[in-house]
Amino acid sequence: MDLATGWTGRSAAALQAALRLSNQRFAAKLGIGDRTVSAWHDHPDRRPQTEMQQLLDTALEQAEPAVREIGRAHV
Repeated sequence: MDLATGWTGRSAAALQAALRLSNQRFAAKLGIGDRTVSAWHDHPDRRPQTEMQQLLDTALEQAEPAVREIGRAHV
């Protein structure tokens, strides 16, 4: 994760794809609403709020090593 720029909808969606989770399952993993995940897909250049940035950081850190590599490549 580039600390200077943070997550975008695009990079969050890349992490979701690397984890192979549906919108609903990714939202549940993060503890957020599925509409938020859908909004990241609809607005890939939008930056999630600070709280969401932290949730995404945690999800990336907790992922399996192979997923972390895939996720970091798109973040």
